[in-house]
Amino acid sequence: MAHVKIDLSTRIPRDWYDAFRMLGDVLDERPSSGKRVVFLDECPWMGTPRSGFLGALDLFWNGWATTRKDIVFGKCRLDPVGDVW
Repeated sequence: MAHVKIDLSTRIPRDWYDAFRMLGDVLDERPSSGKRVVFLDECPWMGTPRSGFLGALDLFWNGWATTRKDIVFGKCRLDPVGDVW
Protein backbone atom coordinates (compact mmCIF):
# COMPACT_ATOMS: atom_id res chain seq x y z
CA MET A 1 0.00 0.00 0.00
CA ALA A 2 1.56 3.29 -1.04
CA HIS A 3 1.43 5.73 1.85
CA VAL A 4 0.81 9.42 1.38
CA LYS A 5 1.20 11.40 4.61
CA ILE A 6 -2.15 12.65 5.88
CA ASP A 7 -2.84 15.36 8.47
CA LEU A 8 -4.78 13.25 10.96
CA SER A 9 -5.79 16.15 13.18
CA THR A 10 -8.22 17.68 10.68
CA ARG A 11 -8.99 14.89 8.24
CA ILE A 12 -12.15 12.80 7.99
CA PRO A 13 -11.66 9.68 5.84
CA ARG A 14 -13.46 9.73 2.49
CA ASP A 15 -13.90 5.96 2.41
CA TRP A 16 -12.60 2.76 3.98
CA TYR A 17 -9.41 2.85 1.90
CA ASP A 18 -8.66 6.31 3.27
CA ALA A 19 -9.53 5.20 6.83
CA PHE A 20 -7.12 2.26 6.70
CA ARG A 21 -4.42 4.46 5.16
CA MET A 22 -4.88 6.85 8.08
CA LEU A 23 -4.71 3.94 10.53
CA GLY A 24 -1.42 2.86 8.98
CA ASP A 25 -0.08 6.39 9.38
CA VAL A 26 -1.10 6.47 13.06
CA LEU A 27 0.56 3.11 13.68
CA ASP A 28 3.73 4.27 11.90
CA GLU A 29 3.92 7.57 13.82
CA ARG A 30 3.61 6.19 17.32
CA PRO A 31 6.60 4.21 18.54
CA SER A 32 5.95 0.92 20.27
CA SER A 33 8.15 -1.80 21.65
CA GLY A 34 5.40 -4.42 21.72
CA LYS A 35 2.51 -5.74 19.69
CA ARG A 36 -0.13 -3.40 18.30
CA VAL A 37 -3.67 -4.72 18.29
CA VAL A 38 -6.13 -3.58 15.64
CA PHE A 39 -9.55 -4.65 16.88
CA LEU A 40 -12.69 -4.12 14.80
CA ASP A 41 -16.21 -4.37 16.18
CA GLU A 42 -19.48 -4.34 14.22
CA CYS A 43 -17.88 -6.10 11.24
CA PRO A 44 -21.17 -7.38 9.77
CA TRP A 45 -22.47 -3.81 9.70
CA MET A 46 -19.29 -2.36 8.18
CA GLY A 47 -18.87 -5.14 5.62
CA THR A 48 -21.98 -4.51 3.57
CA PRO A 49 -21.55 -5.17 -0.17
CA ARG A 50 -21.53 -1.48 -1.15
CA SER A 51 -19.32 -0.23 1.69
CA GLY A 52 -15.95 -1.15 0.17
CA PHE A 53 -14.85 -2.28 3.62
CA LEU A 54 -13.71 -5.79 2.68
CA GLY A 55 -11.55 -4.61 -0.22
CA ALA A 56 -9.98 -1.88 1.90
CA LEU A 57 -9.32 -4.28 4.78
CA ASP A 58 -7.78 -6.77 2.36
CA LEU A 59 -5.45 -4.11 0.95
CA PHE A 60 -4.53 -2.84 4.42
CA TRP A 61 -3.87 -6.29 5.83
CA ASN A 62 -2.26 -8.05 2.85
CA GLY A 63 -0.51 -4.98 1.44
CA TRP A 64 0.80 -3.37 4.61
CA ALA A 65 0.12 -5.09 7.94
CA THR A 66 1.49 -8.52 7.01
CA THR A 67 4.86 -6.95 6.22
CA ARG A 68 5.17 -6.02 9.89
CA LYS A 69 5.79 -8.26 12.89
CA ASP A 70 4.07 -6.00 15.43
CA ILE A 71 0.47 -5.95 14.13
CA VAL A 72 -2.22 -8.26 15.53
CA PHE A 73 -5.75 -8.20 14.11
CA GLY A 74 -8.94 -9.08 15.96
CA LYS A 75 -12.61 -8.73 15.20
CA CYS A 76 -15.86 -9.14 17.03
CA ARG A 77 -18.56 -11.25 15.46
CA LEU A 78 -21.95 -10.10 16.66
CA ASP A 79 -24.22 -11.63 14.02
CA PRO A 80 -23.75 -15.42 13.89
CA VAL A 81 -26.48 -15.73 11.23
CA GLY A 82 -25.58 -14.31 7.84
CA ASP A 83 -22.13 -13.20 8.90
CA VAL A 84 -19.78 -13.56 5.91
CA TRP A 85 -16.75 -13.51 8.17
